Amino acid sequence: MHLEAIDWTQVSTDLDAYGAAVIGPLLSTQQCGDLVRLYDSGDENLFRNRVVMSRHGYGRGEYKYFAYPLPEIISELRTKLYEPLSAIANDWNDVLKIDTRYPSTHRPFLDRCHQAGQTRATPLLLQYVAGDFNCLHQDLYGEHAFPLQIAFLLSAPDRDFRGGELVLTEQRPRMQSRAEVVHVNQGQGVIFPVHHRPVQGARGIYRVTMRHGVSRLRSGTRHTLGIIFHDSQSDIPQMDFGWTLLHAADDECIAVGSVDQGFSGSGKHSEPPRHLKSAANAIRGADLPLWNP
Repeated sequence: MHLEAIDWTQVSTDLDAYGAAVIGPLLSTQQCGDLVRLYDSGDENLFRNRVVMSRHGYGRGEYKYFAYPLPEIISELRTKLYEPLSAIANDWNDVLKIDTRYPSTHRPFLDRCHQAGQTRATPLLLQYVAGDFNCLHQDLYGEHAFPLQIAFLLSAPDRDFRGGELVLTEQRPRMQSRAEVVHVNQGQGVIFPVHHRPVQGARGIYRVTMRHGVSRLRSGTRHTLGIIFHDSQSDIPQMDFGWTLLHAADDECIAVGSVDQGFSGSGKHSEPPRHLKSAANAIRGADLPLWNP
């Protein structure tokens, strides 16, 4: 790991401009492979829970939460990356006029989580195979939430898999939602907001609501390491089923549906075509339609 090579001024600039910042690669090919092999290692003490996403309506794919104590490389990433990110998080809360402040080191923040009953480790390994996807969501697990998180890609695009891009959406007040598709290479990390971020507008700074997901994997197998800095009270993150990721081709726009806002993505439709409505309802698995006729 070469954390000293990260330009944190550029990270802050990219987060403000785009809602995401790519860092690294921080993990070598060997380190990525070692982490991927943990997924099927059979070590019952390594993970505390396995979640099959289709059973909960989260999408398709699966992930495993690590148990404490975390593997050394994950603990080191989580501890060292928290420190510069805490300064960005505090700057965000300043401009958004949010009173919460984050300590400069990770241990006191974890103590804050644990005192509130959030004692379960949240770093996780995610596995996707062809046809899998992750619905748009927010990783909130209790009262305390650090506003930034990181996803490290452990697989090599085009060699190990195709498709499966990280997709971020911004729900902007009185405007159509904006999407950002983030491409990363093996060993790189993406820093992005957990639930909201400040945006500079014509009349000042306002808050946008963020969600993230993964588009459909076209082929192969994709593994990701997720670093969430707050601990969990339960294993049920806040999943907003009013939003469903429908499609994200490699070089095409994405289509995102919302119960409140209809359809946004191409800028040409007030609602999606009929076949996209059907796909959304199938993914969502709800009794009520996403879009009323």
